[in-house]
Amino acid sequence: MRLQFGSDGQFVEATAPAELASHEVTVLDVYGSLLFAGARTLQTRLPGPSGCERPVVVHGRTTLGATGFIVLADYAERLRTSGGHLFLNGVAPQLLEQLQRTHRVDLRDAVTVVPGSETMLASTVEVYHEAETWLARSVAWFECRC
Repeated sequence: MRLQFGSDGQFVEATAPAELASHEVTVLDVYGSLLFAGARTLQTRLPGPSGCERPVVVHGRTTLGATGFIVLADYAERLRTSGGHLFLNGVAPQLLEQLQRTHRVDLRDAVTVVPGSETMLASTVEVYHEAETWLARSVAWFECRC
């Protein structure tokens, strides 16, 4: 499921795109378990970054199993090869520790993790704005280098 800002400034649900758009922040919300089978289902439904430049994805999930972690790490790498970035919000502290311990994902270049908050969707709004800032800076840096 994709979350988009509605005319009232609140998030509304929409169908997730099959492919990501260039230079755009996409907010994904996942329902259900991300243990083995659920994580593999997610893997087949994540919007692809093929052919786009600088896609940015914000994903909210508090817990996931080892397979879900691998799926998101692989997705982060696919985004990075397109010049994009994965932002994870509402992440349990244990996942952050696992990311840092295994070094499967280079946190500086591929993933930004924002802890959750007690207020519903507050961390999603926060990380959305952080993703927009990252995107603006990365596009400005790229244009400056050309």
